[in-house]
Amino acid sequence: MLGALATQIVMMATGSREPIEDYHHGNQASAYSLAPDPVNQLSTQRRQKQRLKLLKRLVGSAPNRSQQDLNLTDAYNNLWQKAWMSFDWAERWLNLDQFDFVLKADDDTFVVVENLRLLLAPLDPGQPVHLGRWFFYDRDPKQSYMSGGGGYVLSRAAVRLFLARAVRSASTPKSTCLSSLGVKFVDSRDVGGLDRFHPINVEYMIGWGPAEMPPWMWKINYYKFRACLEKCVSSVAATFHYTDNLYLMEFLLYGASGHSALIQPRRNCRLN
Repeated sequence: MLGALATQIVMMATGSREPIEDYHHGNQASAYSLAPDPVNQLSTQRRQKQRLKLLKRLVGSAPNRSQQDLNLTDAYNNLWQKAWMSFDWAERWLNLDQFDFVLKADDDTFVVVENLRLLLAPLDPGQPVHLGRWFFYDRDPKQSYMSGGGGYVLSRAAVRLFLARAVRSASTPKSTCLSSLGVKFVDSRDVGGLDRFHPINVEYMIGWGPAEMPPWMWKINYYKFRACLEKCVSSVAATFHYTDNLYLMEFLLYGASGHSALIQPRRNCRLN
């Protein structure tokens, strides 16, 4: 088991900006609805650049191969195929022995890598585990799943078990739940019970989104949550989805720093 600074993670971005179907309300919704200002929407090229920058922070270098090697149309309806094909791609081309965990996230998900490593450090990558933001189907609360946009993590052992028992097994459907394969769910909340994986951007999580909180956030979260400025968002948060201005988040977190100055009171001054 590796320490916090040595924990190696590989990230796969499988997001799509296609209009999505809101299965919980039966209508069409746009992924852009959370950030309607087109000025803040990054181009595909800039997103790819930011993705490679994150990969370099995670593993020290970006892989030569791209997920564009997948013979699959990049569309929202193909998200599940992209997910399992990406795990298969990672195992075939990245040599998983050099990684402890695999993070699946969207290309508009901001990842605080240091906090993610802090979360994963106590875990054994040789044990099949997965963790992320816990959702459940409102039609059947017993069927739970991880938020894809908020990002979820599989240990190296979980990835290999999933690939061997589901993806590459003719007798097992690819949609088989991880729990049925023996992959255990790990509660990723902090000591105060706050989630670390967020399926929505930081503005909404602190209660300052440009619109009302999407109804599905209240409806499908497994754990109750609040959106407010104080004591609602974990100080060790790992991810935020729907982050259109990734560069702004990057600068605020790593580029800006606060400085204090000791201001001496002026003497012999008279206030009129």
